[in-house]
Amino acid sequence: MSEMPLLDRSLIEELRAIPHASGNLALFLVSMYVQQFEGLWARLEVAVAEGDTDAVADGAHRLRSGSLQCGMSRAGEVLASIEYPARDGHRMPSAERLAQVQDVLRRSISAATDAAR
Repeated sequence: MSEMPLLDRSLIEELRAIPHASGNLALFLVSMYVQQFEGLWARLEVAVAEGDTDAVADGAHRLRSGSLQCGMSRAGEVLASIEYPARDGHRMPSAERLAQVQDVLRRSISAATDAAR
């Protein structure tokens, strides 16, 4: 099975074409995501540490939704791999899985920021 592309470049190009006060809509959305990322990620880590599956599912969902709106397709996919098991099976991600997801998110944010400019 092939890995999903890091970015949905066609979505980012569509968003870049939409004027916005910050320059374009893609740049605005990525900037908003970046501003919220650290807080949302920290809450997700606390929820995992506390074993709160509802908060894990909610936190992963919030991050996934924002990722997909910014064209970060692989981030959306890996966040779904945390959200759905927490929501459906009440299973928590391992520390290793959480680190893998964080790596994908950081690479996605960097790539989306560059692509949005």
